[in-house]
Amino acid sequence: MKASLIRTVLAIALVGFPAAAFAVEPTNINELEPIKRGAYIFYTPYLEGGIKSMDVIPPPPEPGSAAHNADKQAALKEYPAARMAQATQDARISPAYFAKIYGAVLGEDINAQRTPAIYALIARSIADYGLSTSDAKKHYNRTRPFAEFGLPTCTPYAEDYLREDGSYPSGHTATGYGLSLVVASVAPERKDELIERGKDYAQSRVVCNVHYPSDLEAGMQIAEVVLRSQMENEQFRVDLKAAQSEWKALEK
Repeated sequence: MKASLIRTVLAIALVGFPAAAFAVEPTNINELEPIKRGAYIFYTPYLEGGIKSMDVIPPPPEPGSAAHNADKQAALKEYPAARMAQATQDARISPAYFAKIYGAVLGEDINAQRTPAIYALIARSIADYGLSTSDAKKHYNRTRPFAEFGLPTCTPYAEDYLREDGSYPSGHTATGYGLSLVVASVAPERKDELIERGKDYAQSRVVCNVHYPSDLEAGMQIAEVVLRSQMENEQFRVDLKAAQSEWKALEK
């Protein structure tokens, strides 16, 4: 995450928002219906229309370029069984899973009953990040490493879908890394550990042979733009403030 963006986000997180931000009530996640897309679960996003990822990222590396060769070398790397097992778990996209992994970083059990404000912020943010890569994926339609080189994946059941879904940029990265930025805005004093876990979640996509490193880099770029857009959304600001208050109460 760029240092300038971290400073901006943490300044907002630490200073707070103007009173006008409370013109709407915090989200009650129990009043929203979950949306299921295949194995993925999310809720109504904050951003209407999202962002255009084509305006954010450059094209993927050209064949024969140094970046393209580095991608290939990364794709052919082998990983120990324990890292593969983690990568298999990290293929999940759901409020419960992100609450679990970032709650573990915070040392807290984050769930809809115990921490409804933090959970709601995570749940509604997933679609903002997860859907943000769609236009670039369709435009570039980059072949994924497992299909290019005949490699195994962590999720054989999803391979038919993944063959038809472009590799560049990584939607899982945009989502997982993006959620780490959101939770870091709730608990800025734990930002380093949270963002490190977000990057590790992203790296799982390389471990699973479904993305190249350049796909991850592009996904992280997009996530940073999404966060800036969220900070301009009134409902997001209200929910973030509620989540910050909830976090402070947990620390006492």
